[in-house]
Formats: sequence, C-alpha cells, structure tokens
Amino acid sequence: MNIELLRSTFKAVTPRADDVAKLFYSKMLSVFPQVRPLFAKTDFEAQRKNLIQSLSAVVKLVDQPDELNPLLVKLGESHNNYRVTPHMYRYVSFSLLATLAETFGDDWTVEAAETWEAALDAVSQKMIEAQAAMVA
Repeated sequence: MNIELLRSTFKAVTPRADDVAKLFYSKMLSVFPQVRPLFAKTDFEAQRKNLIQSLSAVVKLVDQPDELNPLLVKLGESHNNYRVTPHMYRYVSFSLLATLAETFGDDWTVEAAETWEAALDAVSQKMIEAQAAMVA
C-alpha cells in the first residue's frame, strides 16, 4: 500500500469532503438498497461527518497500528450494534472506490484504486474481527 498516495488523495478530496460523502451514501444506498433499513433514522449530516472523521483517522494512523487498531475495534463494535454484517463491508468499499473514481475522474489511477482497496480491506478485516469477538 502506498501510504503517501493514500494521504495525498484523501487530502485532495478534503475541501469537498461533504460532497464526496453525499455521493458515497447516494451510491451505496442506490446500488445496495438492502442497507437502507440500517439508515432509516439516520441524521445524514452527522453521518457524513462521522464518515469523514473516520476516514481521516484511518489515513492519519495507517502507519501507526498501535493507535489505529483500537479505533477500528471500537468502530467494529459500534457497527455490530447497527446490525452491520461482514459482507456489508464490501458494499462500503465498492461504494467508496466508485465515489473516489468519479470524484477524481481521469486523475484516478490504478495505483490509487489499489491503494485505497488495500486500506479498505485492512480496515474492514479489523472491524469484522472486532464484531466476531463480540459474538464469541
């Protein structure tokens, strides 16, 4: 994973973070309508802020696993309470990658896509592990 590329692409979308988050949720809820019930009572303004804050923390701490992992455990535990299932993390990854590709347009590269996919896979795995530990 190219950490500098992860950070530079995130920095590039930061000025438009709310618009990017809106696009992400629009994509996810239209492509994966089965998740809509999970968002029935959601304040999307707050949800978009939470998404950006979480992504920001992951990007900042990606090379500091001792600090990142406890955050991901907490996120996994909270998502368990929202009835998120392990396969739904793929929906998030797909939707975020599609959002970034659309946002960057021709500037989106294979390397950027692979970097973000690797980061999202690592994040998802840690959150899924946290959820599994709650049930065990």
